[in-house]
Amino acid sequence: MSPRTSRGAVPDDGSAVAATPAAPAPTAGDASGGGQVHRALAILELLGDPESVGLGGPEGTAVEAPTSFGVVEIARTLGRDKSQVSRLLRLLADAGFVEREAGTLRYRIGTRLFSLGVRAVSKRLRDEADALVEREAALLGERVEVCVRSGGSAMTVSTAAPDSELRAVGWVGRTVPLSCTAGGRALLFDLDTAAIARLIVPEGLTATGPAAPRSLDELVVRIAEDRARGWSLARHEMDRGLLSVGAPVRDAAGRVVAAVTVGGPDSRIDPVLAEVSTGVLRAAADLSVAIGAPGAPPAPPPDHPARPSDQKGRSVVNVFQYFAANSAQILNLTIQHAQFVFYCVAIGSIVSVAIGLVVSTGEPNPNRFSFDWWATGIREGSLLITAAVLTVPSLALFVLFLPITGLGVTTAIIVLTIYTLYTVLRNTVAGLTAVDRAVLESARGLGYGRVRRLLTIQLPLAWPVILNGIRVTTLISISIAVVASIVQGPGLGKLLLTGITRIGAANAFPQVLIGTVMCLVVAAFFEIIFAIVQRLTIPRGIRV
Repeated sequence: MSPRTSRGAVPDDGSAVAATPAAPAPTAGDASGGGQVHRALAILELLGDPESVGLGGPEGTAVEAPTSFGVVEIARTLGRDKSQVSRLLRLLADAGFVEREAGTLRYRIGTRLFSLGVRAVSKRLRDEADALVEREAALLGERVEVCVRSGGSAMTVSTAAPDSELRAVGWVGRTVPLSCTAGGRALLFDLDTAAIARLIVPEGLTATGPAAPRSLDELVVRIAEDRARGWSLARHEMDRGLLSVGAPVRDAAGRVVAAVTVGGPDSRIDPVLAEVSTGVLRAAADLSVAIGAPGAPPAPPPDHPARPSDQKGRSVVNVFQYFAANSAQILNLTIQHAQFVFYCVAIGSIVSVAIGLVVSTGEPNPNRFSFDWWATGIREGSLLITAAVLTVPSLALFVLFLPITGLGVTTAIIVLTIYTLYTVLRNTVAGLTAVDRAVLESARGLGYGRVRRLLTIQLPLAWPVILNGIRVTTLISISIAVVASIVQGPGLGKLLLTGITRIGAANAFPQVLIGTVMCLVVAAFFEIIFAIVQRLTIPRGIRV
């Protein structure tokens, strides 16, 4: 209730007030049962909202309008007979709709009416939330949830996912901690430090993720930051690699009664964080208005987004807009992708060439047992193992390493490096063993030992073949590196996976197209690098 002063002084007995509004004219229904209902409703409206009948001072004054009234005051304000008002007040008090203050004998709104109102708002909240989450899930291409406070937890009361969802679904009735989730912190927006402590301290801080708040002071600071931003953000707090965004839903009195939240893998949400946060704020504002909060009426729900085939022309136009708005982020992801591929190919090439140099010693002498027998066995076994690994689907291999190395860059580098081994190793072995044996025998006759022959004769002659193997494995790795985004790997896979899993949502097509084009840009960059290296390191006469 806004602060206002009363237009008249209330006497000591709490009865009449001066300068009351004009009494309404009697109606024909006053003599009937309908008239009794109307008079009772008028009394309830006066007790619940005295400003609606003209009581209270101008906006911005320090004194609020009265919250309780005496019988005479009610009768004079409404222009009714005192005995009628007294009888109706007794009936309403017996039913629990009004209460009588023990000290002043004045009447105020009862808890039963408040309870009915809360239940009505709760039912309206659930009904409106169901429609809203369906709409926003289709627009954002992400799972959308509405949650309410339940003790020290946030409980989901409504949830919906896009048709294209390829991941595990949420469920109604699930509870999560208030402290380390975006929806939970949004529910705490209108509480002070003492109120937050009363909710959190009894159950303790649930530090489930690596970035979850570890103390009450840290939690209060994060809530203050979220409140200043207007929406909450939880990154790696509920679990490593997860990101969620939330915004508060307010009722007619301005109290936070629910929160709208969107969450998912950081690699998928972060590239479209601005879009998701805008959608969450829009959804929270629409839901607030729908349950009675002041504000402009929500816009009618847009039609379900057309499928990509139906919006091709519009999507092509959006590609340029999306690239212009996110050019810095796209460039950063492209650089990450190139660096990621370079590191993995470099590690894999060093390992493969080293193995090839050790095991490529020529054919073993059938008449005597020597190191060549062992080298040949290691060579063939290495080729067999790396070839077998290459046949494993990249998606499966990334997932298989999760229990060992977990989410993150480590898993991405290990798996991609493994995929680089076979091609480089095969070309290294082929190049070294293809050197003419007559040349090697001549070097032996000149006194060249095994290592000297390998480094000064075999390796330079085999280098064009080895370099070609590195070039091929680099191009293959550019595409495999995209899959690494499912384990929180770096690079353009974040952009592509976000677009693919949000097909039908805004900006999904631009994300897929731009991610694909930037992969081609990375491939062209490496092709130029290899052309320069080939020209500088390989004599013209032996270039392949």
